[in-house]
Amino acid sequence: MLMLCPAAAAASAGRPGELYAPWARARAGGGGREPFQVVALATRAEVMLARGRPSEALAEAREAMALLASLGKVEEGEELARLVYARALEATGDHPAARAAVADARDRLLATAARIDDLRRRDGFLRNVSENAQTLELARAWLGASAIAPTFAGDGRLPA
Repeated sequence: MLMLCPAAAAASAGRPGELYAPWARARAGGGGREPFQVVALATRAEVMLARGRPSEALAEAREAMALLASLGKVEEGEELARLVYARALEATGDHPAARAAVADARDRLLATAARIDDLRRRDGFLRNVSENAQTLELARAWLGASAIAPTFAGDGRLPA
């Protein structure tokens, strides 16, 4: 099930002004806004997917991924960018690349989760953050049920 962020949902419902104004400001860049551009580009890609425009979605998602690679790490938007990139690849018919992208997104997500010591917080991070839960769901669907098999050090629980 595709779950959109509020701006993406508004845009796909015919109210694109709720998305495009902040997106345009973030896309302008400069002044330390680059980290926000990642989430803006990923959100725009998500909207393009919802509107049935996969080629445009892939272009936006690739731009988000390139910016993410140049920045190294961002506080917000990395998981969304990786998820939307995998979906855009799938939507454009590049199934092997989509599976590789979702595997990479899953691996990075589980590595981040493994650094959360509190099991309830870790579980919440994986299950309650929409893009994280969707990434794990796609990994299971596209890579098989065993795709989420790694356990975390010492706790023996699966990140299901």
